Amino acid sequence: MTRTSAVGIVGLIFGACVVTAQPSKPRFDVASVRARTGPGPATSVRGGASPGVFNRENITVLALVTMSYDLLAFQVTGGPDWIRTQRFDVRARMDPATMAPQTQLMVQSLLEDRFQLKVRRESRDMRGLALVRSKTTELGAMMKPSEDCSEMVHPPTNTPPKATRVAGCLDMADMARSVAYQLSTPVIDRTNLSGKFAFQMFYAREGASDLAAEPSAAPAFTTALQEQLGLKLEPTRGPVEILVIESVQQPTEN
Repeated sequence: MTRTSAVGIVGLIFGACVVTAQPSKPRFDVASVRARTGPGPATSVRGGASPGVFNRENITVLALVTMSYDLLAFQVTGGPDWIRTQRFDVRARMDPATMAPQTQLMVQSLLEDRFQLKVRRESRDMRGLALVRSKTTELGAMMKPSEDCSEMVHPPTNTPPKATRVAGCLDMADMARSVAYQLSTPVIDRTNLSGKFAFQMFYAREGASDLAAEPSAAPAFTTALQEQLGLKLEPTRGPVEILVIESVQQPTEN
């Protein structure tokens, strides 16, 4: 999840992997891939972009793979170490009317054309977590049903100023996905809650010793999940979709 929104990561972590025949993937009109030669901030690979533009700076091949296949990092295995450490600048152009799913396919095409990426999908039984309700009769004080996402949940006035704050409106499948992203582990929805829910939560960012030392310190993420949203995590295991990188090469010249 991000500091401002938990929306933007869609799909399920647990579940059998199904592979179907795909039509030819779309491609960018123009694309440039260059190895990063100096320092600089990294662009969020899942972030928004201007219509007709896909520009990502200082990013790894692994980040491009997870974005284009709508996966989390722990769902990608194989490949040389450099796909996780070496950084690239990617600049591409496309029709301004292109939607996000088509953009993801275009990034897949770019990876196949420029990096000679070859992958296969499989399902592996893995340990993970189940998202369940803390109480069966009520929700947490900072989460409430909002089918059209018009409701708002306001945080308490005594929220620690340095806490990480997250707000959004999700169904529980996407909530589980967001928790999986936060904890970097498989999470499955077992709340038996249907529809969408508006929520607000705050928690101490990992490693924030300055915040933990304060008398009114924000809780850890999992504690906030339970105390504020009425949700908790339990150990489980199940099939997880995995993308195996069979081969990949350094990019071809532009």
